[in-house]
Amino acid sequence: MKRTTISIVSHNLPSVKEPYLHPFIVDHYQAVDHLASYSPLVLCPAPIGIPGTRKWSRQFGPILNAPNGQRFSYLSLPRRKGAAFVRLQIANTLLALLPPPDETIVHLHWLYPVGIVAPLLKKKGYRVVLMVHGGDWRESVDRPDLVTLFQEALLSADTVLVSGKTLGEEITEVIPGLRYEIMGNYIDTERFTHPSSDEIEQAKRALGWDPTVKHLLCVANLRPEKGIDLLLEALQTLHATPFKVHIIGQTADSDYQTELEHRLQGLPPHLVNFYKPVSRDTLVQFYHASDGFILPSRAEGFNVSLLEAAATGLPLIATEAGDSAEVLAGCDGYLTPINQPLLLAKSIEKWSLNENHRNKTSSQFILDHFSFQVFRKRLEELYDRL
Repeated sequence: MKRTTISIVSHNLPSVKEPYLHPFIVDHYQAVDHLASYSPLVLCPAPIGIPGTRKWSRQFGPILNAPNGQRFSYLSLPRRKGAAFVRLQIANTLLALLPPPDETIVHLHWLYPVGIVAPLLKKKGYRVVLMVHGGDWRESVDRPDLVTLFQEALLSADTVLVSGKTLGEEITEVIPGLRYEIMGNYIDTERFTHPSSDEIEQAKRALGWDPTVKHLLCVANLRPEKGIDLLLEALQTLHATPFKVHIIGQTADSDYQTELEHRLQGLPPHLVNFYKPVSRDTLVQFYHASDGFILPSRAEGFNVSLLEAAATGLPLIATEAGDSAEVLAGCDGYLTPINQPLLLAKSIEKWSLNENHRNKTSSQFILDHFSFQVFRKRLEELYDRL
């Protein structure tokens, strides 16, 4: 029997050079590749750039672990005036690259620039799934010109997926009556596992971390919505900090970076350590070496790093942003209100003073609800309905 092609379209893809960028797209590819009735194809639009630059290398470099992935160019214009033109370019190229409508389901990731092509694909008879991630919705929701395009796209898709209940509620406040399904994030539970004591010791040694003090890990890009400033403010209120904090994430814009540097001046030297994004294999090492995980966000969808940390059994500290409460309901940790650095500090203090051991119940909860096996089943059920 011929397998139906699942054409995964996203402008964000991890490359061989930068494997940490949006790895869930490759997870999607590999999940589909395991389904008996479906085969994956990845298509990636990238704005025309100057060959040889870092941006060009990122956008046109080899796609990580997606051997039949194809990139194609389009002329990028400012969203406010050029969104409709960008949509037409991407749609025309996709129509030339996609298999016939009866042989494929098109699965679009992100509203802009990819998701807005949904109405044009539907007119040509394609079945369309549109996955909304939190960032692009929240960045554009206050711009009526884009919301109009988004609304048209969301209402035209056969199925709209959102990463969590909170995001779905935010969208239906603007587009009442929109029907959506929740397709939360899933992780590789064969990679992110509950470590042995030897693996923990080896990881601490490899990273050069002091085994006599606790280590609190945060994996989040340095943007205001991720609340790194709130974490630093919380640390400033603590009378004692018998631990180290390690933050992995892409650097902030200059204004936010300045704010973070200012807050760091009020903290003991070497208390907080920053790292650039790392590969998944290296990230496993950080989870194994850590004694706790913190996510101080102001806004979230369904955070992947929280799932990964829980899968390794780490005690969690998270704000109520997004759907973190759903994870904390089945895992060991502390849930705190958003934008409350003093309460965040109390949770950090409790964690630092308590004998927090890794929890196998947390690992099992993630395995039962957020593993790739669960993801494959959900995808298969979704595609079978279309």
